[in-house]
Amino acid sequence: MTNDQTAYAVIDIEATSADATLAEPIEIAAVFVTAGVCHGVFSMLTRPGQVVPTAVTTLTGITNAMLINAPPTADALVTFASLIGDSMLAGYNLSYDRTVLDINSERCGLPFMINDGVDTMSWVQSVTDGHLRDYKLSTIAAALRLPHRPKHRALPDALATADLLDWLITRSNAAGRRLWPSVPSAPYSLRRKRHMPTRSDNFVATHTLSPRTIIVPPLRAD
Repeated sequence: MTNDQTAYAVIDIEATSADATLAEPIEIAAVFVTAGVCHGVFSMLTRPGQVVPTAVTTLTGITNAMLINAPPTADALVTFASLIGDSMLAGYNLSYDRTVLDINSERCGLPFMINDGVDTMSWVQSVTDGHLRDYKLSTIAAALRLPHRPKHRALPDALATADLLDWLITRSNAAGRRLWPSVPSAPYSLRRKRHMPTRSDNFVATHTLSPRTIIVPPLRAD
């Protein structure tokens, strides 16, 4: 358990394509964590405007039939953002999830989420210094014996990512390092130079910082 008092929303999205610029979400999940303690989870299927490819169904087990009565993308995104609030985001390959969220928010005419975020994939790569055979989340979970294992479903993957985040922060504390932004990485919304939501927007929590993805530098014991 960590002593980091930051409120994290550890997110994961299953979508119709590995290309985030083409993907529509079909399942979204979040695990809410503070100081290494989970105080809530959220998971929702969402109906895309396209047929779920066979390859995605094979990978995730999510079929078109499962999504018939699911809320449409716009409704799911509004619910998701209201639950996330101003929490710090965390995710495994967070840039993918953020791009999917940004592009689909744009398609639906919704404001962008502007929360800062931590990319656990970049962080664990720097910590392990290339010593693992690959950096799939399943490989990381097995190597570190994390309590949860990813299953290519949003909630199990978010839970495994939350375990990884706790492991990384605990290691950071032990090494005498604090989590701190190193290389800001603007999400799709800023790359597109879109108007960012203001405090008058009721869709997204008021957040005064520019959105960024935190890339944590390698930890050294010395």
